[in-house]
Amino acid sequence: MGIVLENNQPLLIASIATIGIFYAAFKTAQIMAFIAQVGGLGTAIKLLTNGFVAPTA
Repeated sequence: MGIVLENNQPLLIASIATIGIFYAAFKTAQIMAFIAQVGGLGTAIKLLTNGFVAPTA
């Protein structure tokens, strides 16, 4: 039993690491997309604000 567990441990660690990497990549992509949306909105608001403020100032 102990020998089997020791033999399978690297495989278990590798599979958990692989799942972790895929999950992290997926989460990072989600966060990046969210930041891009919010950043795009922020840029649009900034451009509008600057467009209205700059001529009057």
